[in-house]
Amino acid sequence: MAGTKRTQVAMDALFADGQPDNTGTPLLVRDLIASAVHSRIVTERGHMTYDDDTGAQALASGVRTKIVNDGAGAQTEDAFKPLTVTQFYNTTTNQFDFSDLNVGDQLMIRVDIIPTTGGTNTELEMEMDAAIGGVEPFTQAIHHDTYKTAGSQPAFSDTFLFTIETADVRDNPAELYIETDSASSIMNLGVKIAVI
Repeated sequence: MAGTKRTQVAMDALFADGQPDNTGTPLLVRDLIASAVHSRIVTERGHMTYDDDTGAQALASGVRTKIVNDGAGAQTEDAFKPLTVTQFYNTTTNQFDFSDLNVGDQLMIRVDIIPTTGGTNTELEMEMDAAIGGVEPFTQAIHHDTYKTAGSQPAFSDTFLFTIETADVRDNPAELYIETDSASSIMNLGVKIAVI
């Protein structure tokens, strides 16, 4: 009733443990709160892994190249994705798909790469283009390294935070790019995306 003031005793009784639910079963207030929190975590939090099975991807010297990921590797899994998310990555277009997320969501993205450099002192740069085709597209630097020797290099993992700042970022795709200054190649070991 509007304007009704309840005493502290009445409020304590209203929120006391043991109040029945609509089936007459006594409930604990802490259980109700825990259930609501758990429901939000299960619905909005989670992760997916896209394990690539493409093989070596050639990189021409000085050419910014989109990194591909077919998601066909044995470690691909989506059992722990948020209930509200269909996919984080489109393996047909090789683009991140943030359309099922909310503005304000924050992601942790991990990219695992094995480079094979074609020359000495090869520089490698990896970036992510976001809001592609949107009002304000932008590029986020992810990795930069110089390899003194030619040949197979140790794998590197880069983990970075990415925030869905605007509807423009949410509604438009993002892509990973890599560039080297000598003819080289990479093996994409996979991408893991988590809503945190």
